[in-house]
Amino acid sequence: SATAGDIYYNGGNVGIGTTNPVDTRAILHLPPAGNSGISFQATTTETDSRNWRIRHDDYGPWGTLQFTCGDSNIDIGNSEQDVVMCMTKDRKVGIGTARPRTLLNVNGNSSSATDIFYPLFLNNNAMHTGSNVGGGVGIKFHMYDNGNVNDHRYSTIAGVSEAQSSAKTALAFYTNDDVTSAPNERMRIDNAGNVGIGT
Repeated sequence: SATAGDIYYNGGNVGIGTTNPVDTRAILHLPPAGNSGISFQATTTETDSRNWRIRHDDYGPWGTLQFTCGDSNIDIGNSEQDVVMCMTKDRKVGIGTARPRTLLNVNGNSSSATDIFYPLFLNNNAMHTGSNVGGGVGIKFHMYDNGNVNDHRYSTIAGVSEAQSSAKTALAFYTNDDVTSAPNERMRIDNAGNVGIGT
């Protein structure tokens, strides 16, 4: 093998800080724990630039992969509070936390204790046109996904446009009693706050 400082070449694989890249399926191998990771250094001439890092087993449980961002253009993102996103060995994803409790754990703060925090933002660009009454964007709750697009075992909640260019909006709820067809609207809270059930 050939070496260049702490970079080692072995049979087409590259090891950084290790002379024995053990994962033969990977072209680049980093040593475990400690200082293992990749850093993307920011330019210090730009006030709003930031340093980013990708590393593992640092601020969360063992087997965690973390993406961190510094608080300034000289901070290297070297604390648990700097973790932007992480993935654990049990397939959990955390955004704003290094210790996700569920498959997707989003953590953040509102601007004040009396404001509502919106961790999820969904947008349908097709709704930015005039002829969009009845269209919208929603969340699908699938009970069983067998890969068949004609299998409709799901319920949905959707924001719906009730006026041109989405000038008025409603919230609609859809459920299903037949897997061969799409769910039907069962309840709606319209743009004026009126509630309709079955109508």
